[in-house]
Amino acid sequence: MRYFISDNCRRRCSTPYYMLCGLPLSSLKGVTGATGIGSTGATGPTGPTGATGSTGPTGATGATGPTGPTGAIGATGPTGATGPTGATGATGPTGATGVTGTTGPSGATGATGPTGPTGPTGATGVTGATGPTGPTGATGPTGEDGQAATISIGNVTTGDPGTQASVTNTGTLNKAILDFVIPQGPTGPTGATGATGITGPSGATGPTGATGATGTTGPSGPTGATGEDGQAATISIGNVTTGDPGTQASVTNTGTLNKAILDFVIPQGPTGPTGATGATGITGPSGATGPTGATGATGTTGPSGPTGPSGATGPTGATGPRGATGSDGATGATGSTLSEYAGLYNASAQQITPSSSSPVGLTLDAAMPVSTMTAASNKINVTNTGTYRIFYSVNATSKQSGEVKPYVRVNNTAIEHSAVNGIFDNERTSFSSEKTAYPKDFQNSVIADLNAGDKIDLCVEFPNATTYPSFVLNIAAKRALLHVVRLR
Repeated sequence: MRYFISDNCRRRCSTPYYMLCGLPLSSLKGVTGATGIGSTGATGPTGPTGATGSTGPTGATGATGPTGPTGAIGATGPTGATGPTGATGATGPTGATGVTGTTGPSGATGATGPTGPTGPTGATGVTGATGPTGPTGATGPTGEDGQAATISIGNVTTGDPGTQASVTNTGTLNKAILDFVIPQGPTGPTGATGATGITGPSGATGPTGATGATGTTGPSGPTGATGEDGQAATISIGNVTTGDPGTQASVTNTGTLNKAILDFVIPQGPTGPTGATGATGITGPSGATGPTGATGATGTTGPSGPTGPSGATGPTGATGPRGATGSDGATGATGSTLSEYAGLYNASAQQITPSSSSPVGLTLDAAMPVSTMTAASNKINVTNTGTYRIFYSVNATSKQSGEVKPYVRVNNTAIEHSAVNGIFDNERTSFSSEKTAYPKDFQNSVIADLNAGDKIDLCVEFPNATTYPSFVLNIAAKRALLHVVRLR
């Protein structure tokens, strides 16, 4: 992940506005199995360097000889056909890592000989044919996609002088929305200029150490096993520090790519106007100047020795074996399922006449599928204490006008917010006693904490029943149901 700070966008206020631009984290995926690679052939030994000759007088520069013609480049040999990919065998154990061979001693540096005349450029040798390409290793399994994380800017507010700068994430870990509070800088007095210290003598330059010889390249190790699936990336706020006025704002990730911890440095506001100049302090005495060291004599330049022959290039190593396939990741935990539920509905029709003294229980004489709980005699019985979702539905008709209020009871006590009021206003329509009854639906769902042994039923109440004594409520078969399921 990379972060950029830009001050190209500014608000119209006295405090600079720095905008944090975050590149969104791309979805993390599991590591793809590595393709087997061959080991690199050993590099041939370096030829000895000629001995250094004595320094002779510099001769006149001879004429440059003509450049010889460039030889023709040999034709590239044909690429061998790629063999078919073999079937993936069973996953074997990962072999132990081989011991790294010791580095051979470097040859002694020969003395530099005198520089010989420049010979003509030789013809370019023919390029050898390219060997056939080895088979491609099997691709490891692709890990599951991680969750993408993004950063966006929320509110940017100017704080009072002397307060602390702050950054608050008002979003989520994977979709951060950062609100900034940047304090205005106080007007500070101008400090007095300190005295100039004594300049010390320069130390002598030490000799340059000899360059060590380059060791030979060891063989490539075996390909590692495929890693586990990547984890979802998260972002959290670390330290928020107030920087000096005029410095650049910065954001540093002190965590990892998958668990970023962002440290912010937000500069203080601009410095206020310069205060009055104080009295000039006493100038301290100048330090004594150290003696200048004597310059050493320049040594004579020795002649360049002849260039030693280039060592022969070692042969290309054989293609290494294909890496072992990584083991499968552990199976995740099985998600929870509904384990406690029950339901009732009316298998036969029911006709209800209003009662002004008490609610009337509905006849729910047919059981729906049940688990752990029980359902009988128009009631659902709770087996275990927990939190439950209770749903009911009633489709009723009436040819007369009247008010109806169905609701759910627990142990004959109404559950709060489970009631639904409805009015059959048939006198304002063209319905009459000879015509089809006026239909109405009643549905509701509530969540309630229930105890073991509680009994749940569905009833209907008739508010103001005395004002419509001839009212009759009709519920057809399979038009009323009550269902309860445990949530936790």
